[in-house]
Amino acid sequence: METLNKIKDTHELVLYNEACKAFPRPAPPPVGQEVDLNEFFSPELKDIYPGFDAVIRLDEYVAKTPETPGQTIRALVEHLMEITSSEYDKSRVIIRWVATNIAYDLNFLNTGSRPSSTAEDVLKKRSGICEGFSNLVLEMCRIAGLECEKICGIAKVFGYKFGDDLRSAKFRHAWNRIKISETWFLCDATMASGYIKRENRKYEYIFQWNEGYFLVPPETLRYSHKPDDEELDLKQWTLEARVFPSGCLYKMSILTTAGYIKTNSNKVDFQFQSMWKMDLWSTLIDDATGKHVENSVASFTNEKVTTLFVRLPRAGSYSVVIFGNPVNLSERSKKMIQDRLLRFNVHTTCVSGSQPFPKFTSLLGSLPAFTDGGFRSSVNFPIIETDDGYAKFTVYRPGGEPIRFKFRHSESLGQLNKYVFANAYPEKVVFNIRCPKKGEYSLILGARPNNDQVDDNEFPQVATYLILNKNEQGTPLPSYLSEERQWGPADNLSKLDILLNPKKGSEITCNKDETVFELSFNEEQIQLSYRIKAENDKVTSSWVCAETNRSRGTKYVKLSFRFRVPVSGFYEFKIFAGKIGAESNDLIGRWLLNVVNLYEGELFIGNENVPWGSIASKMTVNNLQVISPNRSTIYPNDEDSTLIIESELNKPTGLNFSLKDNSDTDLHECVLADSVIERNDEKMLYKFQFYPHEAGFYRFDVFSEFDHLGSWMIDQSVIDAHKSKQMELPSNDKRPWGPLKIFFDYGFSVVTPESSIISTSSGAECKLIISTDPRGKILGKLNFRNQADNLTDSFDSVTTSDGQIKKIVIKFKLSQKGYYKFSLFISNSVQDKFVYGGGWLIHCV
Repeated sequence: METLNKIKDTHELVLYNEACKAFPRPAPPPVGQEVDLNEFFSPELKDIYPGFDAVIRLDEYVAKTPETPGQTIRALVEHLMEITSSEYDKSRVIIRWVATNIAYDLNFLNTGSRPSSTAEDVLKKRSGICEGFSNLVLEMCRIAGLECEKICGIAKVFGYKFGDDLRSAKFRHAWNRIKISETWFLCDATMASGYIKRENRKYEYIFQWNEGYFLVPPETLRYSHKPDDEELDLKQWTLEARVFPSGCLYKMSILTTAGYIKTNSNKVDFQFQSMWKMDLWSTLIDDATGKHVENSVASFTNEKVTTLFVRLPRAGSYSVVIFGNPVNLSERSKKMIQDRLLRFNVHTTCVSGSQPFPKFTSLLGSLPAFTDGGFRSSVNFPIIETDDGYAKFTVYRPGGEPIRFKFRHSESLGQLNKYVFANAYPEKVVFNIRCPKKGEYSLILGARPNNDQVDDNEFPQVATYLILNKNEQGTPLPSYLSEERQWGPADNLSKLDILLNPKKGSEITCNKDETVFELSFNEEQIQLSYRIKAENDKVTSSWVCAETNRSRGTKYVKLSFRFRVPVSGFYEFKIFAGKIGAESNDLIGRWLLNVVNLYEGELFIGNENVPWGSIASKMTVNNLQVISPNRSTIYPNDEDSTLIIESELNKPTGLNFSLKDNSDTDLHECVLADSVIERNDEKMLYKFQFYPHEAGFYRFDVFSEFDHLGSWMIDQSVIDAHKSKQMELPSNDKRPWGPLKIFFDYGFSVVTPESSIISTSSGAECKLIISTDPRGKILGKLNFRNQADNLTDSFDSVTTSDGQIKKIVIKFKLSQKGYYKFSLFISNSVQDKFVYGGGWLIHCV
């Protein structure tokens, strides 16, 4: 028996639900309760059946029957009858005892010498042939008061082969029938007891109870037993497919015209059906050697009709044996009945044998567990032929359940998963397959069973497809990257409350224009990173822009990945995420970036594989928040061209910044950074405006004293001629104009104006008014543009005091147009130690 192997070392594909709010496993359909054999009994047998537990009690009693030297049949029967209360009970303990204690006489098989078949001698020797079994049953039933008869005829017993002449004496057989509740039931204690095994020319008898030969209707045994008084076309009967009692019990029927086929082909098909959903497996046996021929039988079940595809390795005679059990048959029932269901035979004269199936293709199509879970396939037939090396089909899935798969060639080239791209959509997976060479391939799917008690990491085999590539050259294009890939979002995506655009699958197609892929997340709780790469790792971060966009009134930030890829081919795009403060991020999904036509425009400026925009955790620690714009890409020529960061006035943060182009040149002089005090709201606003000299992309970074607060991409695709002129601003050491944090720490505050950029006219007077406690002192320096001269004659100051607070009014009267820098030095100690407290930009027009 070939068991269903679990698929543990393969790709996992995760689908997301239509609402895109999580990726839960669907509520599974009720798991089928285990069923016992009596569920499949005929109505007549069900009427007399006492229940499985009662039967087990009878069987256990029989098993404990003591061995008594010289025991008589009557004494044995009287002991067995002590536990019985019905005709069924009597027949059960009698047949069960005979089948458990009487072995088939192997001496008869070796020498042909018939042993005594009287009931007494069979009991004494504990062995006999079929006639002895039936005689003992007949006598025990007589003593127990059961109406019983012996039936003689022919049977397809041990050693029978298709086409044998059943008139031979070796096929003579005897069995019984017992009347219970006015209904006759057949019993074959010989076949119910076990089977004969021959190995190295020696016979061995194996005890193994088979429920299929106990109290069965006549139609169950018609495939193997023919009473002498029954009219039957013996020649036709010998060529029928063998239906074993278990196959009859499960209502199996043959659809193929003959059970014995002569052919000159190296391939043959058989068909049968069952009323019940079955777990099936099968094997091909070489009749000449008795050995199993591996990977020579594949089966496909559709609407309860099963087709066997048999490949014959060479000329000769073969047996095709089908095994199985109904889905959800209880383990205790499996121990009572053989799982052998059907047997076909075929004889071929074809000298050139057929190549075997690829490994793990014995069960083609979907298993019952797959379809019962709500899965469907777009292909009705599991053998897919391709003339060009490409194949494509869809599996429809409920609720985003994960799938794993294996892709293998018949010549054992190892796993070829990189030649399969499974494109995951909300409720389906589209399998895109590339066969690297001519031949046959198996695609095996694994899925979690509909049972929440099963480990989520277990993925039993649930469906198999055979791909036949007729293309001599194989696939002309490269594979879908490397072996170990999980395409689409991973299970932990829902745990992190990350929402994906539901319209996207696992493939992101780029075709000349910029391509966008979107998701949303809570930036206060989640940190994200990403990576794009090819097999040769020759990928730069300038191919992707991760742009954040914040909407007021929601905790989610929309993240748009914008791709501009200058080289055609396949690329892997990974996204990682974790809780804020985690040492590292975990993989939350992989997407296949398929660049059909390369992007020919300007690429982005790189950002080290993290999203553009503020770092929420760092902003919170520094009591800051971004007010405008909502997005992390800033276009200097539009209405949202100013980056505004807000701080509480009583908790100001000292900021500095840098502006760099692709060559990493610092262009901070192209940034006009203002500090604005909103007295009514007690807020400090840092306003950044950008005046790059040339078209292109720029990186703008903002820092506090200890932290990097975020990065913004400046998209100056179109340059404004007026704004691009050199402003010749005085230097402020890459800090916003206005007071520094130490200005407030020393007890100073600004009274007026709100802005740190003061505009005045030539010859007119303007003022800067600050307040401090009585200890506060100031010094000031005024410079024109970047000149070092201190223009002390262009300003003066006046101090007034009410005892607790003093105001210092600094007056400016400037004659030359242009930009001036006023540097303010402050002190709050008697030692008159002054420190730099901030700088103001004065623009004289």
